[in-house]
Amino acid sequence: DEPGDDKAAAFKKRLADVDATAETARRAAALAQASGLAERVERGHLLLKLGRRGAAEATFTALRREHPGDARPLTGLASLA
Repeated sequence: DEPGDDKAAAFKKRLADVDATAETARRAAALAQASGLAERVERGHLLLKLGRRGAAEATFTALRREHPGDARPLTGLASLA
């Protein structure tokens, strides 16, 4: 191993993490105007992944009100616990 290889590998990993977070944020933004249940549930989970717990909770709560017979919003809320 060359000096600095560990730092280069760590930097490469960090860049990959930033890219993945940016892609998650882009997908969540793209779903902001979605009207379908599945897309809105996905957005809620993406918001959770991004650390936006309040926005995720609001999304799942609204979906639970709109779709009381569907378990997906409830499981989204459960993942907040």
